[in-house]
Amino acid sequence: MSNNSQAEPFPFQQRCSLIMMLNLLPYEDTHSIDNTMLYLGISMIVVLVLIALSLWIFLTGKVIRPVQALADTMQSVNTKGLDVRAESGGSDEFDYLAHHFNYMLTRIEHLMAANLEKERAIQEAEHKAVLAQINPHFVYNALFAIRMMAIIQGAENIQDIVDALWRMLKNSTARGKADFALKDEIQNVEDYIHILKTTNVHKFNVTYDIDPDLLELDCPKFIIQPVVENAIMHGVLPKQGFSTIKIAASRSGEGIVITVENDGLPISAARLDEVNSGLSQAHKGLGLNSIHQRLQLLYGEGAGLTITSDEESMKTVVEIRYGMKVKE
Repeated sequence: MSNNSQAEPFPFQQRCSLIMMLNLLPYEDTHSIDNTMLYLGISMIVVLVLIALSLWIFLTGKVIRPVQALADTMQSVNTKGLDVRAESGGSDEFDYLAHHFNYMLTRIEHLMAANLEKERAIQEAEHKAVLAQINPHFVYNALFAIRMMAIIQGAENIQDIVDALWRMLKNSTARGKADFALKDEIQNVEDYIHILKTTNVHKFNVTYDIDPDLLELDCPKFIIQPVVENAIMHGVLPKQGFSTIKIAASRSGEGIVITVENDGLPISAARLDEVNSGLSQAHKGLGLNSIHQRLQLLYGEGAGLTITSDEESMKTVVEIRYGMKVKE
């Protein structure tokens, strides 16, 4: 027998036998087989349709419906505000998404409340500053009269004092921006020192070490002069003998550091702890704590004042830190 005949699955004789057997079957039997195959095929199709329908219902309940519910909740934020919350109840993944979406809404609410509180504090501080102001027009007119009298009488020292006081009052009563260039803040300190040294000329001297690149940069108003005044009143003037005040300004990373150092009477350790801990407490007035709180409101918690004092070296240093850009 050849190789081709060995490879056939059914020999010729067997195929003929099968055909003969089918021909011998009655017509009704072959028709019944066809109907059975048809019913079996229809049943399989119905089962597949039912399986597909069940799968669609499952996906709708576990995936599509939670996604649609979360999308509807997100959309409702535009109309109902931040009070809406996403409901849990789906799979673990959708519960996770709903939980973090709700956390995000809560976080936004807290940030908005903190921002409103910050604005309220700034407005309250501005209101107190306005209430504390003297009528500037009256003061300007009085100073102008004194200045003219000093010029007529040739009293140049009085004229210089009046000019310095004029500039200080003009800066303090100016409306608008909460800051100006660092050079203007230094000028304000120099005017204050000039006025004060007319009666304390032999008590102290002031030196300046200011980075020239910082002079044109913005500086919050009146953050140096009150510190210098505090050093003079509590350290320099009570001391017997001559004292020196050193004012320096330099960059520190993305911020600016201004130091006011004096060798007057030092602050005791107990009092120093009390002063530093009190910087963050709310007080009325324009003291060091007011400067500290204002800087933190404008630039964040990294800004503010730090006070150190060494009783052995007789040195007290107030460090003023703030950023180059106002906190958003």
